Amino acid sequence: MIDSYYKAGDRRFAISSSGNAALAAALYVNELNSLHFSQLKCADSKTSQPIDLDIFVGNHVAPHKLEKLKKIAAAPKSGNHIRILVKERPSKPSLKPRMKASAAYVNPQMIPLL
Repeated sequence: MIDSYYKAGDRRFAISSSGNAALAAALYVNELNSLHFSQLKCADSKTSQPIDLDIFVGNHVAPHKLEKLKKIAAAPKSGNHIRILVKERPSKPSLKPRMKASAAYVNPQMIPLL
């Protein structure tokens, strides 16, 4: 789902999850950033921008899940482009004002921000 927005030029994404969807999104963003920058030809192109991912999790997230996400975000591959944000109620309507401008919201239905 990230692919279609990525190909359209979007570079900012957000997801509200502490499970497999967040793990998959984080791993995929790391991989895209890694592959993209190893093949980078033009440093000032819009497409040369790294992908940013904000992962919003609830403050009662299982510690082992949070640790997995933090480990991925802290990996050198991440380049500090993945942020883990712990919120009381991490749902799309409550997060929209806190998300970076023009971020696409990633969820199983892939609802983009308007």
